[in-house]
Amino acid sequence: MAIMRWYGREVNRALLRDLRGKCALAAYATEATVKGSMRLGGRTQSGRLEKQLVRYKRGRRAGEVRAGRSGTPMTRRVDPITGERAKKIGSYRSKPGEVPRVQTGRLRRSYHTVVHPTLPSAIMGTNVEYAKWLEFGTSRMKARPHVWPAIRSLMGTYRTLFGKYILPGVGHS
Repeated sequence: MAIMRWYGREVNRALLRDLRGKCALAAYATEATVKGSMRLGGRTQSGRLEKQLVRYKRGRRAGEVRAGRSGTPMTRRVDPITGERAKKIGSYRSKPGEVPRVQTGRLRRSYHTVVHPTLPSAIMGTNVEYAKWLEFGTSRMKARPHVWPAIRSLMGTYRTLFGKYILPGVGHS
């Protein structure tokens, strides 16, 4: 006589744990791809800024560092690649259809992932109001999608992670 054992609860728990981990991995990968796709921009062409000491150009003190009112050395923000001075925020904007360029970093910093502690679900999103306007556009501005291209680029990863859970035909465009 064969003895049959049912490991329903243990198997169910293991499957849920596995699926929860896969959901978290997919959400964190999406968040990292969205944040990584946003190019620096804004005040300089390269998008990077560094402080440079301000020096006198001519006269007896040419080459010396200028001091401010408090006696501390004066600095200005410049592009480390070209050496040109930083312009106003928004000087180097993204073009329609391009991923939004980082002006202040608020949108990129706002993306976060929340993983449910017991259910196999994870949410990646932002609380910045203008993210939806950039993603889908408005009547006055064309879309600058940044989330959907990240999701599309990770579809292979999603299929690998959730291969047996994804319905055939879902996610094909």
